[in-house]
Amino acid sequence: MTLGYIFLFCCSLLVLGGILSRFLWNSQVDFLQTELERKAELLKTTCDWDALTGSHELNKFRRIAGARITLIDPAGEVLADSDYHPRQLQNQKNAPEVKAALQSGYGSSIRRGEKEDAYFLFVASTIPEKNREAAGVLRLSVPLSQVDASITKMWRIFFGALLVILAVGSFLSRRLATGLTRPLSEITAVARRIAQGDWEIELGPLTQGEVGELAAAVNGMSRTLKEKVRELAESKVRLEAVLANMESGVLLADHVGHISLVNRAAEKLLGITEKDVLGKSHVEVVKNYLLSSLIDEVLRTRERRKEEVALIFPKERILEAHAAPIFGARQEPRGVVVVLHDISEIRRLERVRAEFVANVSHELKTPITAVKGFAETLLSGALYNYRAAEEFVHIINEEAERLSRLILDLLELSKIESREVKMQVEPLELGAQIKWIVNKLKPQFQKKGLTLSTDLPAGAFFVQADRDRLEQVFLNLLDNSLKYTPGGGQVEVSLQEQENEVVVGIKDNGIGIPSEDLPRIFERFYRVDKARSRKLGGTGLGLAIVKHLVEAHRGRVWVESELGKGSVFYFSLPQEQKE
Repeated sequence: MTLGYIFLFCCSLLVLGGILSRFLWNSQVDFLQTELERKAELLKTTCDWDALTGSHELNKFRRIAGARITLIDPAGEVLADSDYHPRQLQNQKNAPEVKAALQSGYGSSIRRGEKEDAYFLFVASTIPEKNREAAGVLRLSVPLSQVDASITKMWRIFFGALLVILAVGSFLSRRLATGLTRPLSEITAVARRIAQGDWEIELGPLTQGEVGELAAAVNGMSRTLKEKVRELAESKVRLEAVLANMESGVLLADHVGHISLVNRAAEKLLGITEKDVLGKSHVEVVKNYLLSSLIDEVLRTRERRKEEVALIFPKERILEAHAAPIFGARQEPRGVVVVLHDISEIRRLERVRAEFVANVSHELKTPITAVKGFAETLLSGALYNYRAAEEFVHIINEEAERLSRLILDLLELSKIESREVKMQVEPLELGAQIKWIVNKLKPQFQKKGLTLSTDLPAGAFFVQADRDRLEQVFLNLLDNSLKYTPGGGQVEVSLQEQENEVVVGIKDNGIGIPSEDLPRIFERFYRVDKARSRKLGGTGLGLAIVKHLVEAHRGRVWVESELGKGSVFYFSLPQEQKE
């Protein structure tokens, strides 16, 4: 900007100097021309033609006039000249000033001299004679070197003034440019920092006018961007938190089917990691024909779709996949979002419910059928056969007892699962509770020829538990060992201390449980040997009740067994304090 201002100053001053020099030159030439015309008129009025043609007189008038005097006849021949001999000069008929004077009586011109390499001002005037138009032409001339010298002097003065003006102008233009560029530089620096993400910076007070308005606009833009970026950041954090903590898996594919987003649940369901699949095709990522076909179908039709998908890798699962298209601001397709719900547990529970209904129906149907059959037999005439009637009545009573136990166990399990049972929690010393239950059940074990013993460590172990429900857990587990351990067998109740919990083990050397049945042993109505269990009076609900009661005490239950060698049922309870 400073150089531009200086260039503008120089051009303006040079144009001004040219105009002034031209005006001065014209003024001086006009002045000289007027003076020469006046002197020529004076000579014509004061001197006659013959006096002027004399060389002595001509030189005298030359000194008086201060100009070269030349006398020319009408034919253009030089008759006399104050500076040169007439023979040295050429014919002047074609000289502009002579030609004009012969035509109109007066003429002037500026041109180079015949003998000098310089410019002269020539003024010519005719001298009239009585009997002819003109006796000749009187011409005065002066060199223009004086005018050129004055113009040169003027330019010296002008350039001196120009240097002073340029110095002052440079200083002022730099101050002016700095006043403009400094706030612009600050605005540029702030805008660059805003572009780099520094949303907190703002411009301080700047000059008034357009620059100040620009600074205010930049500050307003910075505040608006900061607010928008903050809102976007908060939205992004909320969205990431929602996606990260969703139980459902979320996949996002672009318009060509490449994966652009995967949340944690989807990583777990599909056995993938986000950093390894971003940018890859969905076919390569999901590795499931139905799911890939669903994504392609939504990309093609731009309509919502739902599909139930069975996965094998990384784990057998059943997923409910919901796919929906994503559109941009102008409704152009941008991709598809897929939400995956793991419904494996729902399908398992539906299967368990169906099995439960079937098992309940079967378990209720057997005793009811027996009771109805024997009752019909009695009504048909067996009632009067006292020995048969007594036997049938005993059977009806046994089946009724079995039906009663089944119904009571179902009601108990239902109450426990629905949390209708209110726990009367109190501090219990677990070792003393085990001894009391073992002593209570020893006669039943001895009657069958079984040995019931304990393995309890020294010290007292306290737990927060419901005394009656805890007794029910022990009774169900010990009753299970009593039923499935042959005579001469051994049953042992042990107690171990582990980190923040105590573990109770009930070990027997009975018939054992096949390994394929262990995962389902705590399910309702699940029996390893249904015929034998029913014969022993089992309802198939005892272990399910144990599992729910232990979990209600914030514990866990599991089993270890080997077919033909016995079983060990374990359950743990949180340890509250130790004395």
